[in-house]
Amino acid sequence: HFLLNDRARRSLVTQALPSASAAAAPEPGEDRQRFLQLLDLAAGDLERELAGAGRPLYFEVFRTYVLEAGSESYRDVAVRLGLSESDVRNYLTYCRTAFRERLRRRIRETVDTDAEVDQEISALLRL
Repeated sequence: HFLLNDRARRSLVTQALPSASAAAAPEPGEDRQRFLQLLDLAAGDLERELAGAGRPLYFEVFRTYVLEAGSESYRDVAVRLGLSESDVRNYLTYCRTAFRERLRRRIRETVDTDAEVDQEISALLRL
């Protein structure tokens, strides 16, 4: 499981989602916890899929730069993992897109429409 700080959460997802039900709106703390769980599940999905595709280093770059606390630069990550800065940039671009897709998929399991997925993401990013 991963601890995601505010910087990482903002950089991971550029779209948003609101609570689908106005009747019984959950407490903000519950929404935040739910969002962190969804992020964790999506990150786990991505890690497994990349490992299965023979690309575990992609996820290691993603974990190092996005999921771990700290302010390492692309260069720092490249040196730490023995890659070029260009590789780090490319791996992160791929992983961010793939992560968003997995997060949307996880959220889609809990709502009825794609519009509700967008609303949920928007609402949760405001937490």
